[in-house]
Amino acid sequence: MLTRDLQAAADEIARGHAADLQRRARGWFVVMYSLYWRRLVAIYTGHSDHGVLLHAASPDELWQQMNRVAPPDWQAADLPALSSAGLATVAGSGSKLPLSTTAPDIRLG
Repeated sequence: MLTRDLQAAADEIARGHAADLQRRARGWFVVMYSLYWRRLVAIYTGHSDHGVLLHAASPDELWQQMNRVAPPDWQAADLPALSSAGLATVAGSGSKLPLSTTAPDIRLG
């Protein structure tokens, strides 16, 4: 296999990991794979005084980072998912914003 073919195969596997993490995140994060950096990236969508951008080389490493950023017990069954039918309410405004349920294929750089 050519190096390009190996990279394409690795990128496809990483996109699958990003999609899996996105499903597991239940709307608390937007997860994607960066082809430019060849890393998994997660953006925290919960309350924060500043933006939270995480990145890691492996899905396990990113999941650990996500667990440190999200509220305690964010994966608990009694804690509602941040999104509801693909929409999230903007705090205090009552307006709805669409949330992605799959990892977008975004090419940075």
